[in-house]
Amino acid sequence: MKHPVLLLLAFLAGCGDVPQPFRHEDTVSELVRPPPVVTVAVKPIDDSPEALALANAMVESLGDHDIPASVGDGLPGSAHVLAEQSETKGKILVVWTWVPADGAEPTHSRAVIPKPVWEQRSAWAMKTYVDPAAAALIGLPAASEPKGARNRPKASIQPLSGLPGDGDHALTRALRAALERQGVVMTAKNPDYTILGKVEITPGRPGEDMLAVVWTIKRADGRQLGTVEQKGPVAKGVLAGPWGSLARDVGEGGASGVVQAIDADRSQSLQKQ
Repeated sequence: MKHPVLLLLAFLAGCGDVPQPFRHEDTVSELVRPPPVVTVAVKPIDDSPEALALANAMVESLGDHDIPASVGDGLPGSAHVLAEQSETKGKILVVWTWVPADGAEPTHSRAVIPKPVWEQRSAWAMKTYVDPAAAALIGLPAASEPKGARNRPKASIQPLSGLPGDGDHALTRALRAALERQGVVMTAKNPDYTILGKVEITPGRPGEDMLAVVWTIKRADGRQLGTVEQKGPVAKGVLAGPWGSLARDVGEGGASGVVQAIDADRSQSLQKQ
């Protein structure tokens, strides 16, 4: 049984001609399929909250390159990413090691994280410093501004927290990936727009939970641009595990609404010039 998701767009006054509210026709999977096989295991340095946030930051960074990863010991045949940490002059030095599953020569990279960022215990805050290290581990050159990025909107997503299962990371990553596919440059440095998510899970019909997601879009000046609302039922207990294709579907639908809001705002700004 498929679960339709209602997607509503709400724009604040003053945004010019914008699309009317619409119903998103895609569906949210029940997640009856087993989750994708994880091929890379990122092992935390220790059990501390800082180490766990660091490992999750690496998982997010690898996911940006379409490399599935998870925190933990992995499965038989998994590649592994290991880390060693030291502190010097108020900074945390992390040395990463990629151990290929096929026994090939390991690769190494480094990340330097300011101690105040480290002490935030936030994967999102650390990710900015981990991204170049992840790229180096998999043999990519240092990240540069994408072609044509100067003419494209730049946005950041405030990471979600408190969701069951892997919802925090899976849903944040899915929205980021969907926005990138629609031409938005995702960056934590001086974004034009910031996207904040609020998720509520309430009891639905017998055997179901009701999932409600609201994405709020704000401009760099702090003004709220609008909201995108999504709502639909999911089988009870599904959200306690990997969100998988559910996160992807919610991210795709949410990104469509976010991009419409951003496009409307940019069109209005051009008209004023």
